[in-house]
Amino acid sequence: MTAYRRPAGVVHSVVKESGMVQVNLSKGLDKAYEDKSLAEILAAPPSALAGLTPADDAALKQHLGIDTVAELGSNKYFALAGVLVALANKEG
Repeated sequence: MTAYRRPAGVVHSVVKESGMVQVNLSKGLDKAYEDKSLAEILAAPPSALAGLTPADDAALKQHLGIDTVAELGSNKYFALAGVLVALANKEG
């Protein structure tokens, strides 16, 4: 099995001396959402994520009942897939 790799540049974090973590999500977000708060992004439609479109919003709504980024991120099927990928990466 080929190990999954996170798309380059989508999420970049920096741990500062203060122990706080800064996360740069700009490459993972649609330009219209780059300056929004976390709460605004989570309440936004999935197309707020770079690469997804309003057509994807409609398909996610119709087939999985997903209306927001928060619902997408907490969906049990996507969560399970993420865990399986993480486990596969540990095996490799």
